[in-house]
Amino acid sequence: WGHWGSCSKTCVGGVQYRKRQCTRKTLYGYGKNSDSCGRRNHDQASRHCNQKCCPVNGGWSSWSHWSSSSHNYQQTRTRSCTYPRPSCHGKQCRGNLPRPELSTHLPPADHPLHIGATKRIP
Repeated sequence: WGHWGSCSKTCVGGVQYRKRQCTRKTLYGYGKNSDSCGRRNHDQASRHCNQKCCPVNGGWSSWSHWSSSSHNYQQTRTRSCTYPRPSCHGKQCRGNLPRPELSTHLPPADHPLHIGATKRIP
């Protein structure tokens, strides 16, 4: 038999093959001389390889919808490392977890926080 060839996949199940060369006739069944080299499945072998799962690196999700307005008229939105979620020894998302964003929506014109204000700064 020859050496095993390279695996057809790097993960999630590949196949390796090896071949052999037959150099002589052999006695095969019922006492008849026959060439067993040319018979199918006798000159090639296979085995499974790289059965481990493929690593999936994490990615940041889109920003969420804005939250409902709170008593101080601030809204937030967030994102997470779930697009995709890291799995099978894949890397976490790069960078720090993003801080929630704050909106700068002004309260209604007749609200005490709005009177005399031109821009709300969180």
